[in-house]
Amino acid sequence: KNVIGNQTCSVIEDYKIFDTRVIENGNSVFHFPRHPADLNFPFQALTIHHRGIQKKFFSFLKDTDTIAFLFLKNDQLLFEKYLNEYTKEKNVASFSIAKSMISLLIGIAIQEGKIQSIYQPITDFLPHLLDRDQYSDIKIYHLLQMTSGIQFDEEYWWLGDAAEFYYTTDLKSVTSQLEIGNLSGAETQYKSVDTQLLGMILAQATKMSNSQYLQEKIWIPLGMEAPALWGLDSQHSGIEKAFCCIYARAIDFAKIGSLYLNNGNWKGEQIISEKWIKQSTMIDSTNGSVPYYQHQWWIHHHAPKTYAAEGFLGQFIYISPSTNTTILRFGISIFAY
Repeated sequence: KNVIGNQTCSVIEDYKIFDTRVIENGNSVFHFPRHPADLNFPFQALTIHHRGIQKKFFSFLKDTDTIAFLFLKNDQLLFEKYLNEYTKEKNVASFSIAKSMISLLIGIAIQEGKIQSIYQPITDFLPHLLDRDQYSDIKIYHLLQMTSGIQFDEEYWWLGDAAEFYYTTDLKSVTSQLEIGNLSGAETQYKSVDTQLLGMILAQATKMSNSQYLQEKIWIPLGMEAPALWGLDSQHSGIEKAFCCIYARAIDFAKIGSLYLNNGNWKGEQIISEKWIKQSTMIDSTNGSVPYYQHQWWIHHHAPKTYAAEGFLGQFIYISPSTNTTILRFGISIFAY
C-alpha cells in the first residue's frame, strides 16, 4: 500500500506492484517536429506568481512536483521538460486521463458498428446486471455523462469505493454489488464505476481486451514511441482498470491531444470521426448533464472551446483548438497545487 500521512492512496509507479497488460507500439514511430530554436526558449524567461512568490518557470515546475511538462503548437513541439528525476523514457501515470481514452475507444467501437449507439442499454453487454434493480434503464450515454445514478463514493483514501476499485482483484464482483441511488439521467455525479462499466462494455462489444483495442486502434496507428501498460485487477480476471492506470511516455499521451486537436484525423487518416470529437467536447447541460463535463472530458466553458483530460495528482492534457495548442502536465504529488 502507498501511504501519505496515515492515509492510503495511489502513486505514479503503481504499475510496479499491480498486474498489467502490455500495449505494444508498432514498427513505425512518429516524432513531433521540434522548433529549430532552443526548446527552453522563451519558457526559461517566464516568471510565475505561485503562493505569493515570484518564481522562474523551471523553479515553479520543480516546486510543484511536476515530472513532465510539454507544450505543442500547430503540432510542433515547442517545449519539453522532465524534472524530479524523471526522463522522457520513463512512463508517467494517467490516472483518470484513462477515462478520456475509454471515451475515445467507445467512439471507435460505435464507428465500427460494434456498439449500436450511445443510447444502447448497458445490459445488452453486461447481462449479469439484468437481475439488479434499475440497471436495465442505464444507457451507455449515462455512463459517458456520469449520470448513471449508481451509488459510488469517489473517495481515493482507503475507506472509499474508488480505493476499493483500485485495489480489488475482482472488478466484476465489486461492480455487481453497487446499488442505484438516483434515476439514471437525473444528475451528474463524478464516479469511476461509470467508466469501469464502459471498459467492460467495450471488451464485450469488441471481443478484445481494452489494451488490445487501444493497441490496434490508437497505439500502433499513431506511431507511439514505446509500449505502454494498463493496470489489471489481477492476471486471473484480466480486467483493465478502465477508470485509471494507463502508464506511458508523456510524448505519447501528447499524440492523443493532437488527434483530438485535429478532429480525429491523424496524418490523413480519420482514426475517429469528427462528429464524435465534436460530440465529446461540446457544452451540454441537458438530461442531468453539467456544462463542464462531456463524454469523460472536462470542458473549460470559461475559455471557449477548450477542454482537457484530467487525472489525480494534477495530470492533464489540455487542448485549445482556437490557439491550436496542446499542453501536458504530469506530476508525482497530491500537494502539487
